[in-house]
Amino acid sequence: MNSVQEKQKMRKKNMKLFPIYKAFAWDFLFFYTIDFLFLTQIKGIEASNVVLKSTFYSFKFVTRIKIVICSHWCNSCNWKYN
Repeated sequence: MNSVQEKQKMRKKNMKLFPIYKAFAWDFLFFYTIDFLFLTQIKGIEASNVVLKSTFYSFKFVTRIKIVICSHWCNSCNWKYN
């Protein structure tokens, strides 16, 4: 019986968070579309270079996540610095 109540709580929580997830997804789609149009039409940069730029941005984002995970791991090891 307890697991049924926990599942209901989780579903309610997910239903509350869904509009936030949806807003973030739409925001990124809007940003990349406007960024692509601006760089190709206004600045005159080729589409392949714009895609290359967004690839580096994604790589930087993924690398940042890994660095944060490593720093949390190092802090949890209780290393003492002199």
